[in-house]
Amino acid sequence: MREVLAGPGGGAEPTVFVDDEDVLTMTVGLIDTPGGLGMFDHAIYFCPFCGRELQAAELSKKAPH
Repeated sequence: MREVLAGPGGGAEPTVFVDDEDVLTMTVGLIDTPGGLGMFDHAIYFCPFCGRELQAAELSKKAPH
């Protein structure tokens, strides 16, 4: 995680999008890899402003187990 945040784009603005599984997701970091630029994405479960649940974690394969 430290490497991703310190790498190129570590200070870049987050990108919010709906992924292929219809999960609201945010790119939080970029890293150079042998295969090209890699992105570190994280699902957004709660509104960062009001705390309201936006989507259920159990519906996402990205949820921590």
